[in-house]
Amino acid sequence: MLKTESYKKGVVVSTMLNILVKGIGFINTLIIAFYFGANAGTDIYFFVLSITVLVTTGMLNGIDSIILIPQAMKLREREGEEKSRNFLNFFILLYFIIGSVIFLAIIASPTIFYNTFSKFPPELLVEHRYLLYTGSVLIFFQLINNLLGSILSSYKYFTITILTSFITSVFSILITIFFHKQLGIAGTLAAVAISYSINFIFLLMLMKLRLKWKFSHFKIVKYKEVWGNIGLMQLNILPVWVRNYVTLFLLTGLGEGIVSSVNLAQQAAGIIDTLIIAQVLSVAGIKFNELYAKMDITALNEIFIKIANLLLLLLMPVVIVTFFYADDIAMLIFKRGNMANRSLDTVALCLKYLILLSPLMLLNSICSRIFSSTQVIRQGILYSIVAHIIFLVLTVVFINWLQLMGYLYSMLAGYLILIFLFYRLFKIKLDQIDFAAVLKYGFKQLVINTLIALPVFMILKNLTGINYIILLFSAAFIQVLVIGAINRKQLQFSRIKGLLYGSSNK
Repeated sequence: MLKTESYKKGVVVSTMLNILVKGIGFINTLIIAFYFGANAGTDIYFFVLSITVLVTTGMLNGIDSIILIPQAMKLREREGEEKSRNFLNFFILLYFIIGSVIFLAIIASPTIFYNTFSKFPPELLVEHRYLLYTGSVLIFFQLINNLLGSILSSYKYFTITILTSFITSVFSILITIFFHKQLGIAGTLAAVAISYSINFIFLLMLMKLRLKWKFSHFKIVKYKEVWGNIGLMQLNILPVWVRNYVTLFLLTGLGEGIVSSVNLAQQAAGIIDTLIIAQVLSVAGIKFNELYAKMDITALNEIFIKIANLLLLLLMPVVIVTFFYADDIAMLIFKRGNMANRSLDTVALCLKYLILLSPLMLLNSICSRIFSSTQVIRQGILYSIVAHIIFLVLTVVFINWLQLMGYLYSMLAGYLILIFLFYRLFKIKLDQIDFAAVLKYGFKQLVINTLIALPVFMILKNLTGINYIILLFSAAFIQVLVIGAINRKQLQFSRIKGLLYGSSNK
């Protein structure tokens, strides 16, 4: 795990480990819900974590992997290892300075800083000020750790970032289980902060000992292309960042437990994407790059359709069963410990609608990879900016009008608009890629799964005296059995393996 890996081994091992680590991360969420429920304290906890992501990943989204690492690898090949490392050291220093400024700003006045991002009453923020102070540590370390992890991945240490996530999840779980009474939710967040600092030291030592890295050697980066690409990337992410900021700001004003319930539902709804789909798309993106480099557009179109259709086929039964049985699933996952019934109802409501986003987010992700592979980047950015501006307007109007339901409706409407604009972009710039065929297949699977699930749902809900868990698993079994029988050829393991690794296993 602490050595360089071949590409094929790196993909396989990192995929398996990532599934394990993400699963442990979800267990961590369940433990938090068990011990603390959904209340003002957990609202602040999830809020601080969301701000950490918003400030770090949100502000600098994609810069590491899309701009800095490719440029460093190019310098390594053309001008030598020293030039490449000096380039990266400049950005390590820059990230350190940015992180330090944000850290000091929060330490100086945590309430003012976090009040900028929320509608929480100031007295609530003051009451949970220890969570806010801890948040400053999270932002500082996550900003730098992300870059260090990307650098190590470029040297074929593929599993390092997964290992650091594992350390964070396990440390958080242990502190929560053994010290929840003494420390409360603040102890859980402190555990995350401590694990981030441990990961930081671990990454530095690994680079120092294994790569013989000299962090003191750097030169100010003056490449206009690099700064231009960073500016373009920031322009692309700005509407998304503003929408995420406004959404979080408005959600914090909807009442106690809402932020927690939405976060719990999001993690439950996204478990399939986190465990499986994201890994498949990471492999698919490389295949797209290979085929476009060969200008084999026919094969690119074929593999795009097959992978998208396969993922929609696997995902749609989960979406439909979750939609019909959201209450039962929420009870099964969260109804234990200190989780109140009112919060459970809110989680179930959010889960019911957020699961519908899964196919749309899948299409968004796979389309983005196609646009990146085919270098339709500027047009993709333009369409994305337009879509997210509309998305932002819908979010503001719907949440102010319909409160929590407005948030759920705006998410669905926003992603539908985004997919429609992507469809138009395919028509204009990539007409050889048949995105319409994928949309038709997805709609077909939606109809078929609904027609199977609806009568089963009506029958099972009228049965009395049977445990809800038995009914839930019966419905899921029937859904999977029928869909599997209809699509048995497409679901053969050898076909799936060949589809994903057929030309990318070198």
